[in-house]
Amino acid sequence: MVGTAVRQHGYVEFQGEGQQEGDWRFFRARGKTFLVEWFDAARPKAILERLSADETIVVFPKTGGSIEAEGSTTAVPDRAIAIVPAGAFKISVSDEQTVLLLSPIRTGGSHVPAFNERDFDDSRPEGTQALAAATSVRRRLQIIAVDDIVPPTDKPRLKIIRSEAMSVSWIEYEGLRDRSKLSPHDHPDFEQGSLAIEGAFIHHLRVPWGADATNWRDDLHLKAAPRSLCIIPPRMIHTTEGEGDGKHVLLDIFAPARADFVSQGWVFNQAEYGTEK
Repeated sequence: MVGTAVRQHGYVEFQGEGQQEGDWRFFRARGKTFLVEWFDAARPKAILERLSADETIVVFPKTGGSIEAEGSTTAVPDRAIAIVPAGAFKISVSDEQTVLLLSPIRTGGSHVPAFNERDFDDSRPEGTQALAAATSVRRRLQIIAVDDIVPPTDKPRLKIIRSEAMSVSWIEYEGLRDRSKLSPHDHPDFEQGSLAIEGAFIHHLRVPWGADATNWRDDLHLKAAPRSLCIIPPRMIHTTEGEGDGKHVLLDIFAPARADFVSQGWVFNQAEYGTEK
């Protein structure tokens, strides 16, 4: 695959010419349980057609468009996220803009190869959750404006929505993050993808010390450009801060959907999924 300027294990930048698909230039990268597709329209009035066995999260980070699914076409406003039901759908845009597609990778399922495919194999790192086969539940198309998402009272920077198999947290702020209020933490049983949409970031990463010192690693302070994806495996201590002035937009990606966010009532569209975790 071509068009990606930087790749190291766990980190990919979506830079360069990318690959071509119809009216779009695109880049693909993956985590263990999810696929990220970054599409840039190569001309106005571009159309992207897809067929998926799962709900797909479609992000319009700046400019909106429309989605045709299940026989009807729905307008998508600027700065919006769509949860598209399984099946065939069509995305249309009016400008040369970016559209992001996020989809789960199921155990035993198939997916289109990603640029960083060789970082992953059929084994799962200890503690990583797997995604079972998709359910047969049919849900409606959801269109959610980012500015309409109500964050949790005690987590005002997190705007969280979900699909059946995934959850995403939209994080946005101006200027630098307060370095006296960072939040280093780890997840014992799931990975995280941090997708830098706008602004530069530093991902601070620490491998915990265990009994086997041969597995110890030096701390990593990874400078992440806009249009990049960092994959954070289970148990790695991590926190991220914006670097430089201006707007910072980061999308944290999880598959399966985070049960702790659901149980705490933090997921904005949880009513679409009932009490299901």
